[in-house]
Amino acid sequence: MAILGNDFRIIFLMYSYTYTIDMQNNASSGMGVADHCKGTFLELQRKKAHRYVIFEIDEKKNEVVVEKTGNPAESYDDLTSALPENDCRFAIFDFDFVTSENCQKSKKVPG
Repeated sequence: MAILGNDFRIIFLMYSYTYTIDMQNNASSGMGVADHCKGTFLELQRKKAHRYVIFEIDEKKNEVVVEKTGNPAESYDDLTSALPENDCRFAIFDFDFVTSENCQKSKKVPG
């Protein structure tokens, strides 16, 4: 999953298919996004309230929902251990790093 700018578009890659979900307009090709997805993403992006967010598809509602969030102290290993072994999930991870110029940075990356 990758974030494209600040327009809250998420690209989900699943089994060689690409689903583009516009969280701002809650539109896509047949797949909706639950209202709390955008708020949870903004909490990760702006408030750093979460280290990661795991999304899943609710097949009954035909929409993407938040399955789990990780607190800011959790690691990438915590994210990977929270993923189910035999089922598909989508995740975004807030990765902190220091550049070669010794600047603290953060990047949202697919999990």
